[in-house]
Amino acid sequence: MGIKLGLIIILISGTLSAQDAFPDKIITLTGDTIQAFIPADPHKETSFRKKVIGLVDDYGFSRLIAVFPNDSIRVYDPQDVKGYYRATPGKHIGSGWFESRSLKGSWIAAIRKEGPNPMRFLHRVIAYDEISFFMFRKSFGDAPADYYYFLYYKNDATPDIIHNYKQWKKWASEHPPFDEISETLKKPKRKKYPFFKMIQDAGKAYKELRIKEAGSHAKKSTATDKTLVF
Repeated sequence: MGIKLGLIIILISGTLSAQDAFPDKIITLTGDTIQAFIPADPHKETSFRKKVIGLVDDYGFSRLIAVFPNDSIRVYDPQDVKGYYRATPGKHIGSGWFESRSLKGSWIAAIRKEGPNPMRFLHRVIAYDEISFFMFRKSFGDAPADYYYFLYYKNDATPDIIHNYKQWKKWASEHPPFDEISETLKKPKRKKYPFFKMIQDAGKAYKELRIKEAGSHAKKSTATDKTLVF
């Protein structure tokens, strides 16, 4: 987009010196962690113009703004860092871990014009054992944003892409134990039970199941070991 915004550093007014004023984290390309404050609403919390921030619903996924203890502020593109962590949910961006990942253009038709493998920040819903679930939000101007879920299972190089509840049910039916887990979850209902929360609950249920199975296996192993002690 012309000037590489990830390298622009602009001094801002005011002083944020308290430790709790910088609860968020930026993960650099070298793996270092830097404390920062990531604005929830960059239009109100920074003096950047809309052209720099981009579409509101793309904020946090296509571009990120971070304020640091030395009173500097940076605009990051996904290729500039490994990811980031946001401590609390905000108006335009949620909480949790976000990872920089390369998306194949064929995965989402609307980003094909941006190159074969555009980089984006993906919101990590859950990552445990053999699963990694990510959420990606894409704005289409004045229309409501679209949400896509990338489900990596058993180290698959290419994720399964879930865009709605029907697709989720089909995926779950083909990937035990999610077939049984999906039957225990409520059907998502917009604000009352968002799709994101349902996917999150599915991941948590999977994690709890694996921990329970591991504990059962450990008990059996211990019992066997005791019989071998002379």
